[in-house]
Amino acid sequence: MLFHSTPNPDTEEKRANRDREIALVNEDKIELIARTNAPMAFARDNRKRFANTIEECIEMYAINEKEGIVALLNGMKIRQDMNEFLASTALPFMFIFGRKDNYISNEMADLLIAKYPQATVLLLENSGHMGFIEESKVSLEAIQKFVG
Repeated sequence: MLFHSTPNPDTEEKRANRDREIALVNEDKIELIARTNAPMAFARDNRKRFANTIEECIEMYAINEKEGIVALLNGMKIRQDMNEFLASTALPFMFIFGRKDNYISNEMADLLIAKYPQATVLLLENSGHMGFIEESKVSLEAIQKFVG
């Protein structure tokens, strides 16, 4: 299951952005990153409704160790291209995309859906990158059906 994720490796631009975030973490600017990224993870339409949740996300981000945040960013930066695996696997897999995602564009989601017609797909019409919060009931029901 790729929940707000793709089988693609990071682009050069994304790797450069992760390097900038790593530099900010090392400069003890974790809260700045959190205050920028947490709201962006939610659909613009949902930010007011989930304001308390966004604040909780910011607080959780801020209590993490610098080493852990850097390891997470480095892990995403070096992840491998998994497209060949998806193209050749007989295993069922599922994509869940938010139509208002600020990190995975609709164009990218649509390309992946077209490339992998064998995939089960859930398009969350009212979610950004946090569909498990923004549309939790729909997400849970789809996952339960998929694994059921």
